[in-house]
Amino acid sequence: MTIVITDPTLPLNVNGLSINMFKPKLQDFPDIQIGDIVKCCFKTNVFGRRIQGVVSRHSPEYVKILTEGSLDMNLLDSTIFSNLKGWYNSLKDSSMIPKKTFESKRPLLQVKDIQVGQFFDLVCKIVCKPNRSNNFQILGITDYTCNIQLLEPPLLLESEDLMGIQENMVIVCTLWDQYSTFHGIEVGSLVLLRNLKGKLDINGRLEVALNGDQFEPYHFIKLLSYQSPEIQTLKSLEMDYQNHDGIQNNQIPTSITLDHKYIKPNEISKINMILKSQTLNQIFKVNVKVVDYMPMNIQHFTRPLCDHCFETVLLNLGHMICPKCKSMDDYTFHYLFSLLITDGTGYLPLIVTGTDAINFFDGTQPCDLTIPNEHSSSIKKSLSRLWNVNHHGVTDAIEFSCFIKIDQTLVQGESKIRYKLVNTKL
Repeated sequence: MTIVITDPTLPLNVNGLSINMFKPKLQDFPDIQIGDIVKCCFKTNVFGRRIQGVVSRHSPEYVKILTEGSLDMNLLDSTIFSNLKGWYNSLKDSSMIPKKTFESKRPLLQVKDIQVGQFFDLVCKIVCKPNRSNNFQILGITDYTCNIQLLEPPLLLESEDLMGIQENMVIVCTLWDQYSTFHGIEVGSLVLLRNLKGKLDINGRLEVALNGDQFEPYHFIKLLSYQSPEIQTLKSLEMDYQNHDGIQNNQIPTSITLDHKYIKPNEISKINMILKSQTLNQIFKVNVKVVDYMPMNIQHFTRPLCDHCFETVLLNLGHMICPKCKSMDDYTFHYLFSLLITDGTGYLPLIVTGTDAINFFDGTQPCDLTIPNEHSSSIKKSLSRLWNVNHHGVTDAIEFSCFIKIDQTLVQGESKIRYKLVNTKL
């Protein structure tokens, strides 16, 4: 539940402070109405470069509604209450009550414009429904525009029929809470999705999510038809897509540059030059040595991720439980580690994950590396090719060639550049 508070210290044309409250059950929230005077105790954090208040589930923080004559108010509380009540009533009489608005600040975007960390609305078509649990529904959606960040097919849609639509036009959308059981959404449905947020999955692929709001049931999904005024742009793009011979055959349009077109096999780049580049999806070939890696224990180069929402599952009373969707013993091991590399001109942290990690280990599938088996032995043997241990016990790194892709991720609400290992085999 989110409320917005203000007081006479803020100008009337300035939105107040948002406070996000989290409780286990809906009935645990206070019944707050516009105009109520509240006493708050909360923590603050920064989200989207704005300060917000947070009242967590189990904490001493609180939001308490004050009423005239409350026995739990001291003299100072009573004085402040009277002043705030008089201030609010004067605004009410002059029709100058400050109001928080959300709709006007949220843009209507197309798939091609989606960025990490941005909230937006989207008119789209449902391409597939690969998965649903009690807490969420996975969708593949499109509006027939291409996003350069979708050139790698999302893992959740790998085995799905995308209705003949090319992969960089289809993005994964997760519906949470009450929207996971929204009736009427089927493959081929046309919908307006409000308050979506762009994010990255565990493998760095762009996706979107729609979280529920207990006080706005089903407000963020609107079913449309081909006669709806909101659908006209999508309808035109769909007709262009179907009538274009190249795109009809699932070819990437010429306006989109494939990753491999950046690769110049005979051109060796330098790390200091890569660190200066800001071009997403650009790929460089480098000759480097590994000087360090994370996690420090190689047994942790793989981790168990939930098959539904890709969160790391945790062992609890003999079962592997997902802390996000609460699924039990429904997980798969995935590679996720980083190498610190150098070529003498600089140092660069390199993320190794997903299908690129499998290719790096010559096709060896990820597994539980804490258990000795054929797969774990193969992975450790492959890693030994990165360095030698001489007869004095000193580790000597071995130079090798690899390809580096410039990617982005979200850190504390801001997009940051990161570097991924691609198209490389030990």
